[in-house]
Amino acid sequence: MQVASAALALPQDHLLLLGLICFVAGIVRGFSGFALSAMVMASGALILPPVQPVSYTHLTLPTNREV
Repeated sequence: MQVASAALALPQDHLLLLGLICFVAGIVRGFSGFALSAMVMASGALILPPVQPVSYTHLTLPTNREV
């Protein structure tokens, strides 16, 4: 548990809460057939810290005009 907490840079209580969120979302998915990712992302966004945005232009490959 401490290795995962250190690797994700999250406190252990947040890591346990995220695990509980995933478990509950899995149960909802089992009954409804959908909404797993919606529940995990909406609930996880309350716990996880924001990340540094990256420009889309830095992620694309150069075109023939730019080579």
